[in-house]
Amino acid sequence: MGDGGKSKAITPDEIKAATHAGFDGGGSGVLISRNYSEAELRNLRAVGEVLKERGLWE
Repeated sequence: MGDGGKSKAITPDEIKAATHAGFDGGGSGVLISRNYSEAELRNLRAVGEVLKERGLWE
C-alpha cells in the first residue's frame, strides 16, 4: 500500500510485522501478491514464517 510518493523496497521484517498485524486485527487470511512475478522470495518466506508461527501452515 502506498501514498503515491517515492517507493522503497519492503523488507521481510516489514512483511512479517504487517502479516501479524493483519491477523491481530481480525483478518481471516492474507493476499500475498497480485502476481507471483511481483513477489520476492524473501518476502514470501517471511509470510510463510508467520503462518507457521501461528499454526496456520505446516
